[in-house]
Amino acid sequence: MNLRQLNPSNSLFGRIFIWFWLATLVMLGSGVLLARLLVSNVSLDEVDEIKLQRAMAYAERIERRLEQGKTIQQAVNRQQLGRALVVAYPQGQNQPILSFPQPLLRDWHAFKSLLDEPKAWDIRLHNSNFIGPIVISSNGQSYQVFIGRLLPREQVKDDFNVGIIVLIVALILSALFCAALVTSLSKPIGSLRQATKEIAAGDLASRITGLSHRKDEIGQLAQDFNQMATRVQSLVDSQQQLLANVSHELRSPLTRLQLAVALLDGAADEQTKIQNTQRIDKEIKAIDSLIGQLLTLAKVETQEVLIVDEYSLVTLLHPLLEDATFEASTMGKTLHVSLLPDVVIGAQHELFNSAVDNILRNALRFADHSVTIDVQMALHKEQQGVNIRICDDGAGVDEQALRQLFEPFYRARNQVATYNGAGLGLAIAAAAVKHHGGHIRAEQAIPSGLCIIIWLPTLR
Repeated sequence: MNLRQLNPSNSLFGRIFIWFWLATLVMLGSGVLLARLLVSNVSLDEVDEIKLQRAMAYAERIERRLEQGKTIQQAVNRQQLGRALVVAYPQGQNQPILSFPQPLLRDWHAFKSLLDEPKAWDIRLHNSNFIGPIVISSNGQSYQVFIGRLLPREQVKDDFNVGIIVLIVALILSALFCAALVTSLSKPIGSLRQATKEIAAGDLASRITGLSHRKDEIGQLAQDFNQMATRVQSLVDSQQQLLANVSHELRSPLTRLQLAVALLDGAADEQTKIQNTQRIDKEIKAIDSLIGQLLTLAKVETQEVLIVDEYSLVTLLHPLLEDATFEASTMGKTLHVSLLPDVVIGAQHELFNSAVDNILRNALRFADHSVTIDVQMALHKEQQGVNIRICDDGAGVDEQALRQLFEPFYRARNQVATYNGAGLGLAIAAAAVKHHGGHIRAEQAIPSGLCIIIWLPTLR
């Protein structure tokens, strides 16, 4: 536990601790005060001269009775001294002689601590008042005596009433402290519960309000809840948009497929049947490709834990670059590759290949003449990594498109007429790179074209 946890302004733990501590202190303090009032309540004051003279007169009477040959017990006999209470300590002894039954007076043993006092005190016990110690002597024996009386019941009752009032006040204050604590906990929890019920009912726009000012765990919980709700809403919206896009992308090949089937049934000659069969095969492949890309995207986005192995970057890129070089030659284009650094990365082989291959094919598709691949070491947030930069010399895209290239089914306006793909390749690549702990971005190439830059952390 650190000291920050005890700060009630930033920590729910600290708040609970402080409130309960205060409540405990109130109860403890009131208990101590009540005990002093009702149990021991020993207090010392300067003795009043009149009280001292009266006590001295009683002490002289005891002294005279001792000189008459009476024992100390006979000398302090309460019946002989009126209603006076006497506590007498023979010199050098700790056991007192009492003029009254022991249960009559609480805490009479407290006088022992006053035996060494050089002067007499006005001593207040729970239900009695004493003056002492007063030294008397007779026949070579000294005694320290305390002369007292029982207090009137009204006065004792007043003290009792004070104790009861103190206890009631302490209980009220403690109840207020606890009520404040419960309120500070239950109110935000109620807000959290209500927002949870609203989201469960389908209101994904519901958020917890009024707790943003709190810096403790409840405030953090509210922020986390709102972030979660925003994320859930974003995922649902994206899934709905994805479903709409899938429906749109499937509608066209399915329509063409239905038309080709209809034409095949009505074809009069063999050549027409062959053409329609080829059309059917083409549309089936297009649908199969779209479904395959969707499955790949769904697999990448839903994969929580990526199991990676250590690979040399050269080993991973070499077969991809060979295939891309061959494909470029068939298209009448060239592929320029810089010297690859000898580094090791953590990668899932299939996922890495899917990401880079999609970017390479996209670059070759839109390049006018050539594609350039440059790999350089680069730091990102003080972490060592490598930049894989893939650039084409095509028409490129506008600034608005740069921010949307990695969204599923997005195709730039200048690409729609020349490319009949679904717009999933870069989305798959972006998801794969993210799962590898890297990041991906797009920028304009100079003098023209588009660059896709992948940064991946290196192991060594």
